[in-house]
Amino acid sequence: MDIRGLVSGEGKVHQFGIDQLYIPLKTAGVAGRSFRKSDGKGRLHPDEGMMAGEMSLHEALQISLQETMKEAMHRCGLIIKGDPGAGKSTFLRLITFTLCKKWLGEESASSAAAKIIWPGQPPLPVFVRLGRLADHIHEWKAKDPAHSPTHKDSPEWLFHFLGEQSKEFDWQVSAEDFRREMKEGHCLIMLDGLDEAPNSRMRQNISSLVAHLLRAYPKCCLVLTSRPGALIGKVMPEGDFALAEIAPLDEQAMKVFLTQWSSALYPDAPEKSRQHLAELIGALQSSPQIRRMASTPVMLTALAVVHWNENRLPEQRAELYESVITWLLRAREQRPGRLSVDRSRKLLQKLALAMFIHPDGRQRQVGLRWAAEQLAAEFDSNREHTAVELAERFLGEEMLDSGIIVERSHRLEFWHLSFQEYLAAFEIAGLLEAKQLEILFENERLSSSEWREVVLLLSGVLYKQGLDKINHLIDEIITRGPQKGTNETLPQLARKVGLSGGIERDLAPYRYKPANPAYPEIMRQVMGIFDKAAYRNVPMQVRIEAADALAQAGDPRLAEGDPRTGPMIEIPGGLFWMGAQRDKRTERNFDKDARNDESPVHQVELSAYRIGKYPVTVEQYRRFIEDGGYENNRYWQATGGFGKYREPKKWEDQKQYPSRPVVSVSWYEAAAFACWAGGRLPTEAEWERAARGPGQEYRKYPWGSNEPTPETANFYESETGKAAPVGIFPDNCSPEGVIDMAGNVWEWCQDWYSEKYYQLCARQGVVKDPLGPKNGEGRVVRGGSFLSYQVNLRCAARYWSVPSSRVNYSGFRVVRGPSV
Repeated sequence: MDIRGLVSGEGKVHQFGIDQLYIPLKTAGVAGRSFRKSDGKGRLHPDEGMMAGEMSLHEALQISLQETMKEAMHRCGLIIKGDPGAGKSTFLRLITFTLCKKWLGEESASSAAAKIIWPGQPPLPVFVRLGRLADHIHEWKAKDPAHSPTHKDSPEWLFHFLGEQSKEFDWQVSAEDFRREMKEGHCLIMLDGLDEAPNSRMRQNISSLVAHLLRAYPKCCLVLTSRPGALIGKVMPEGDFALAEIAPLDEQAMKVFLTQWSSALYPDAPEKSRQHLAELIGALQSSPQIRRMASTPVMLTALAVVHWNENRLPEQRAELYESVITWLLRAREQRPGRLSVDRSRKLLQKLALAMFIHPDGRQRQVGLRWAAEQLAAEFDSNREHTAVELAERFLGEEMLDSGIIVERSHRLEFWHLSFQEYLAAFEIAGLLEAKQLEILFENERLSSSEWREVVLLLSGVLYKQGLDKINHLIDEIITRGPQKGTNETLPQLARKVGLSGGIERDLAPYRYKPANPAYPEIMRQVMGIFDKAAYRNVPMQVRIEAADALAQAGDPRLAEGDPRTGPMIEIPGGLFWMGAQRDKRTERNFDKDARNDESPVHQVELSAYRIGKYPVTVEQYRRFIEDGGYENNRYWQATGGFGKYREPKKWEDQKQYPSRPVVSVSWYEAAAFACWAGGRLPTEAEWERAARGPGQEYRKYPWGSNEPTPETANFYESETGKAAPVGIFPDNCSPEGVIDMAGNVWEWCQDWYSEKYYQLCARQGVVKDPLGPKNGEGRVVRGGSFLSYQVNLRCAARYWSVPSSRVNYSGFRVVRGPSV
């Protein structure tokens, strides 16, 4: 692993062995037909993103990428997706390195990773960069079509590519040799970077090639990696693939990396290593913005480098990127014949902006010649070289030295996409105001997600130039907007709020507030994203951004009612049928998805009570913390857990989103909050009655019998991958107006769980205000989450989790009513 810029002024690349710094990654979930099973015991269903078995809910999201790969290799292919810098390629390189070591009979520190997956004879690793494979297909179809596979998605292209690579590097292994080994199932084929294919058409061809390859060589293990943005629509390979998403680094993983980093820097000085580690951890914990940036291995490494060089980390994102890029440039400042840091920086800014305003839209990769042509005007030709050739030379040297731009698949790209975004923003900030606005608003660029990060980073640069600069930008966003006009649609207003609010949030370290007097009025108008008649016209991601922005400014919905609980819904007392409903004539379930622990259906009588209209939000939980909720034993006495926690997991990150459900809280924390709020957690019966509605009519879901869609609820098919702000799915509403009871987050209930509890209730006749079993292994959770398949969104679906579980898809809501 090459770490650039670690030693200022020397142009030195500091190299570490991959097994020195690599830390195990975790998956945010695995989904695939091979894994969709149920253990029939009310435990974790695989729609939570994990493999079936004896895992309970609290164990989800705890499987390492190696374990995930082990499971997938015995059943089907595996697709690993992750954001830029998440560690996909490094993971495959580690596997390749480790397998080579095993084949050579050499042990290494990383061999434990391979033993997890292949305890016996390991497969032959074949590592292929898909960008290079795509270039190979394009080149040979043009150069020698007669001796090339007929179709661009033929699996024969892999052998053609490997055969040509063997000739070029003198491997002395033929294409037939590879084909034979794959036929026998002796190979692990690792196809890295589906997103590196140059365009959508080629990505579809590569995806189809991968699917054909899996079908043609079923004995062979196959792993494909990609950024999430490339796995859309037809680009997602068909076939028996499991899908695993790399999770952001948690605090423990960061600490492991930083420990290994400090040890590698001071291999012979353990005391200095410990001191450096303490300083680095303190710097990373100083700011939630910095911690969020550190959630990928590549940015955690960059932050460690900046801290090493500057003994500090800037708090605001734009400042931080400035430090990272400056030190990468300074790493080669004194090399003979090279351009100055300022000159190189200016050229890279121009290139970044040119890639953003490309006629075909933002470009992540470009040809070296094209890039040189964009910079040619900055060079003067001489007798030996044209301006384009001089620009090309500069780019080549820059790729070798600073690492801000790199060559991948014979094309140029920025080492990290955020570098391209920041440098483009900085270039825009240096232009005259009229030119800035022309670039930003041309072709409705501000309505494009590709430009969002550029605008947010631009705001940080403009703020440093003066308050009038950033206020003017927000004035233009509000008055001109992504589309100009007086009768603006809700999506247009929502985008304004999402973008303006995002700027406000990004500048939070400066305590910045927009000065435009129209800003509060636009906030009010955007309340339409919570309206059943209007919300479907607004894309879900826009609704999320707009709701987050409203929360920053003060969401009026959540100001209703008691500030501790928000608005509450009255549920009248009376009878209802609890459990999966049955046809009285056939004694069979109406609900084909019903589980054993949801039967028999039985009649329950409840006293009147009130329940939170929404799950408890981050903002409400913040008040609990600030009111000393964790320090006052009175709120914990009835249920226990006092002194065990100080705040929810990743609380600093959660605080950035006040209207999202608070998550990563144990049952004890949820119960303590409810006590502080003057209530309690709902019983399982109260929760189901609030979701199902009044009377004897059976409602499969809170809204009725229609199956959920991505516009109805936040669940697996919505593909949000996170809890959404409360209320942005207005149709996800019970008859009495309780919101978000299907999907988004699982909700803690008061009761202990028992698989046979309903059988006991049914023998008692009508049960009055049932409290659940007296004890058990875990507490009931209800409602499903953003990871759930639709089966878990049913009103009758019930699961459990150990009370100490703290996961990012579990929250709760509060009940006030008869004491239990």
